[in-house]
Amino acid sequence: QINRVSRSVYFVNFYKTFVSYKLRTSYEIKTIKERQKEDYIVETLRKDTVPLTIVVVIGESLNKHHMSLYGYPRNTNPLLSQLGDSLIVYQDVVAPQVHTIPVMRSVLSMSELKHPEYFTEKPSLYELFNRSGYDTYLVSNQEFSEDCKSSYDILLTLAKKKYNVATYKQHDDIVLPVLDKIFDESANNRNNKLILIHLIGNHMAYEFRYPKEYIVYNNKKDNLVADAPYRDDKAKKTIDKFDNSVLYNDYIISSIINTLKGRQKEDAVMIYFSDHGEELYDYREFAGHAYEKVSPTMSEIPFMIWMSPSYRKKHADLILSL
Repeated sequence: QINRVSRSVYFVNFYKTFVSYKLRTSYEIKTIKERQKEDYIVETLRKDTVPLTIVVVIGESLNKHHMSLYGYPRNTNPLLSQLGDSLIVYQDVVAPQVHTIPVMRSVLSMSELKHPEYFTEKPSLYELFNRSGYDTYLVSNQEFSEDCKSSYDILLTLAKKKYNVATYKQHDDIVLPVLDKIFDESANNRNNKLILIHLIGNHMAYEFRYPKEYIVYNNKKDNLVADAPYRDDKAKKTIDKFDNSVLYNDYIISSIINTLKGRQKEDAVMIYFSDHGEELYDYREFAGHAYEKVSPTMSEIPFMIWMSPSYRKKHADLILSL
């Protein structure tokens, strides 16, 4: 009898939550779409005549403590490390949540913890850049829907041009030719650009996040995975796989930077951060991310900025204290 009642209460609560979610999402979609018809101007303080390209790369589930840039003993960032001081690596950045959807809702909007209403009351990232005359792009290796099926699709689909490469079920290098295509097709215009690239990154299952050439790490050979009571052989193999994905992510990010380096006649900035971190048997027998199990390694994220030499020289004030 008690079990039947508890199940009934669970399904009633689930239904209420679902209905509340659908009502909220419907209101957000309607409100944000309607305000696109409003006539308002966004002015930019940037007076440079040289075109600017801003590339924002959002990673997935990357534990910064498995990056050699942050002191990890395995050399999981051989390419990014070669950039030296031209890559600004920030140490103390924390994600607003430990799941992708709430993080994306936060970083794409002006929503704040104490002011969730800002999600609909204030313009979002793409809206601001669209109104200030930028060409805006979305390149995503995570699914998004033009029909706004999730609570942040409405913000993503405001990009002027969208490339949903997630449908091909390939590794993150699929975004690289798309980036080349964007630059090739816009070769004759001098508009500023905002390009947001959303990677599948280091999301479990980790062994599916990289090609076979990146099967590199073996804890039994290098002894670089520390022993712990909650780390058996299977756990250590999982860490090996995750580290392979970190090494591959190093290749993806450095490739994006190299593409920007090749654009000599314009200023360029790349901002990279992971949506949230990932726990990897750091404190217990657990790998992954979950709100009910929140921990430091799920919350702490890598955050890096690369600026072209010309842009860095003109905007040294943007280099904040690390």
